[in-house]
Amino acid sequence: MKEALLVESGFIEVTQPKQFPVQRSVTADPNEMLTLKFCGMQLEIPISIQRDTLSMIIEVTAHAQ
Repeated sequence: MKEALLVESGFIEVTQPKQFPVQRSVTADPNEMLTLKFCGMQLEIPISIQRDTLSMIIEVTAHAQ
């Protein structure tokens, strides 16, 4: 779901630290990071970030172009 939001917002590359074959049922490790690359910028964001916070980051980054 997060990846779809990022791609729709114009992020060109979304990398995740690990692939999980099934839905994860444990709390995300707060040290696990998601790397976002967009218009020459690279952001390191905790994978455990809340969806609304991620949406705000996407919006701010899109307007910063």
